[in-house]
Amino acid sequence: MTMGQSLPSAPSPGPAVNVFAYGFAVIPLIATALEQALIHHPGLGPKDALQIANLASFFVYIVLAGLDRRVIRTALDKAGRNFTALWVFLPPSYLWRRATCLGLPRTAAWLWCLSFALSIALSAALYP
Repeated sequence: MTMGQSLPSAPSPGPAVNVFAYGFAVIPLIATALEQALIHHPGLGPKDALQIANLASFFVYIVLAGLDRRVIRTALDKAGRNFTALWVFLPPSYLWRRATCLGLPRTAAWLWCLSFALSIALSAALYP
């Protein structure tokens, strides 16, 4: 490091900060896998399997959002920015707003959209 360079005032958010955001991004695929596994369970129809998978993914979103908010709270306070956790009800919006407030790339939001599209395609292809 030369004399003209200075150290950054705060460490940039690294992979540890984004672990919950990327967790958000894979939930649609996990929910589809769960739905497909439940469809083949005796006594459960396709509607029941879909409802169980959706309910499970909703609870996982809530837990991940709570954990994520705990991790990024300091970075949001330092940046003087904030956003409500109610965005969790629209996962791509939550990820987009999170990235905007933290000044991060919106990779997790785009990955969620890709994951969601793939989950729809898989559900359509694997539907009994």
